[in-house]
Amino acid sequence: MIDKLAGTLLYYDAEVDVEVVQNDVVVLPGGLQIQLQKGTKVKLPFIIAKELEAKGSVKYDEGKLLDLSAVRKQTWIEEKSEGLSSLDDNFYLKLKIYFYLLKRKAASGDAAAQGMLEKTRIAFLDLLRLRLTKIVRLAASHPEISREFMESMTKEEQILYTSLCKSINEWTQSMKMFVMEDQHV
Repeated sequence: MIDKLAGTLLYYDAEVDVEVVQNDVVVLPGGLQIQLQKGTKVKLPFIIAKELEAKGSVKYDEGKLLDLSAVRKQTWIEEKSEGLSSLDDNFYLKLKIYFYLLKRKAASGDAAAQGMLEKTRIAFLDLLRLRLTKIVRLAASHPEISREFMESMTKEEQILYTSLCKSINEWTQSMKMFVMEDQHV
């Protein structure tokens, strides 16, 4: 569900921090041109940064991404809180980029990156399970979409939550009609 949206509007307004490694000119939507100077650090829309990174003009600023300690800290916060804790709106995107960079390092033979990749994967799955459980519980107990509940969710989680609420509402209505309809059995 999310992967289909990743290249479309889901991350349209998401910006990521990059370091320019090669002079380049970027044409933004609307025709605005930006001159990128080698050695500068800038924020770019993810869709543009991804293209520039692929052609070698920029590299992601690893200091601005999430890492294992950030994921573990968030997992600890999530375990201690009853409700959903707030995440940075681009939490999963930053983590995706971090995984991408770790996988690239591991593929080049970096054993430390391989170990970090596995530890981060485990921590991420723990966090994902905790948040998923809370989101499912919210949707099941209050199947009407609540903006208040959505305030502490990321864009990806909001998509899941609204989908769950819609499915639960449809199922509930169909069961009410099936059971309570005045038709002869």
